[in-house]
Amino acid sequence: MLERQRDSIANARAAGKRFGRTPTAKLKTGEIQQLMSQGIGMSEIAGILGFFKASVYRYAE
Repeated sequence: MLERQRDSIANARAAGKRFGRTPTAKLKTGEIQQLMSQGIGMSEIAGILGFFKASVYRYAE
């Protein structure tokens, strides 16, 4: 890795920048809980929100 890149990445981390993919399913945990309370099944919730079933199960608790 080049020294300039390393410095830029260190500066970005110090400024609080996030790296990587944003956790979209985690941000919709409240919506998942709300749909579950309405009696909607996991597969249907996954279809409504556009996530995989595994993501819905992960954040359903």
